[in-house]
Amino acid sequence: MTHSIHPAAVSEAADAVRFYESRDPELGVRFQAEIFASIERARMQPRLYREFEAGLRKVKTDRFPYFLIFRVCNERQIQILAIAHASRRPGYWKKRL
Repeated sequence: MTHSIHPAAVSEAADAVRFYESRDPELGVRFQAEIFASIERARMQPRLYREFEAGLRKVKTDRFPYFLIFRVCNERQIQILAIAHASRRPGYWKKRL
């Protein structure tokens, strides 16, 4: 399955990487790897993740407090709408729908 990423989600991920790199360069690398792994899990088995709202699913990163919010567009593609911090501004990304 292919994926597309909303431009704002790309910015969110880049901001988070910069934040973690400012604390420790290795943290930035690990965060980025977690995001890539989460994208891969969503891409390979999108329906494994339950809908938390109509048509929307989320994948939790393993070691960081972030969710990958996505939707299944069709049998061949998912769209990643947000790389969202688990406890900041819930639902801010809904305007991207």
